[in-house]
Amino acid sequence: MKVNEFLNSPKITGTLSGTMIVDSVVNCPVWEWNSGTLVYESAVSGIDLKVDGRFPEVLLGPDFTVSAGKVLDICCGQKQGAVGWDHEANPVLTVASGGTLRLRAYNGGMSRIEVFRSGFWDEEAPTSVGNIMLEAGAILEVDTTGMAVGTHDFQWPGVTIADNGAIKPTNASIVGGQLRVVVS
Repeated sequence: MKVNEFLNSPKITGTLSGTMIVDSVVNCPVWEWNSGTLVYESAVSGIDLKVDGRFPEVLLGPDFTVSAGKVLDICCGQKQGAVGWDHEANPVLTVASGGTLRLRAYNGGMSRIEVFRSGFWDEEAPTSVGNIMLEAGAILEVDTTGMAVGTHDFQWPGVTIADNGAIKPTNASIVGGQLRVVVS
């Protein structure tokens, strides 16, 4: 299903098993995606997005910004859904000052943002090289509940993270463009 514009809806909840393609979002502050594929085709900002549930896929589009006071909350990835990109050229996820990127543990692993083959664009392999920009004052939250004790380096396929002064928990750091989490 293609939607040219979502306009003035306080909450959008996705529980379908198909695909929803969204071209424009205006004054729709809260999104929760639990199943099926959500494709943002244009720049998105000013929304809270929670991705959780059974096999959700969210393609963030070419330019996704987590604005001040907003949250991108991810509890899926690696065989349990995916969030990221598959065909966009040099897409960027920007977490602005005061915006929050929340990554949750699931099944002993960590949620992730990745380049993956969604099948939506019929490409045999994904073609994106994704970038996550944590701006000064951006907030990175990392839930490690249920993870094994030790140092975990998360190599997210096709994605590089840049930390420009984000607020992070003491057990999380960005090393070589990837997320490192220490669980004690």
